[in-house]
Amino acid sequence: MRLFLYNYDVKGNWEITRDREVFGVPHDNTGILTKAEKLCPGDIVLIHDSTFKTDFRLHGACVIDGPMIVQSVPEDNSPWENLLWCDEISRNLRIYHFRFRVDITGAPRIEHKRFPWELLDRVPAIGTKGQRIRGKNAWSKKWRGNLLVAEPEVAAMCELLGLKW
Repeated sequence: MRLFLYNYDVKGNWEITRDREVFGVPHDNTGILTKAEKLCPGDIVLIHDSTFKTDFRLHGACVIDGPMIVQSVPEDNSPWENLLWCDEISRNLRIYHFRFRVDITGAPRIEHKRFPWELLDRVPAIGTKGQRIRGKNAWSKKWRGNLLVAEPEVAAMCELLGLKW
């Protein structure tokens, strides 16, 4: 099992994902596209609510249910409108060019959606330089689009969140 850690920082975007069964990532200079291209059907996306700063909160989970669809021009073969998420509509600008159909009902339930940031330190996640991820700042970066694939990381995150199928 693979877990993709991502955050939404705009109120209302999780509801779009949940109701329309679509997950999207922007085309930016953070390298998120390279990471998103590695997503496969069956991967679980965990979406952190980064509008809350005092504690860690999750919106929910979804399961990748198909290949990435590039929505770059209105004529693309996409089932979704060009401007879909709240921030796209408010800015009248397509932000999330890379979209995935997701399954919400088949996603695991999350028993523990809110807790102090320091509890994430129980997950033995390793950063790009081989360092252990610790502390709110490091975890905030990790939730900006990173895949957990190592069994100890995945198992610890599942236990911490209380993921149930």
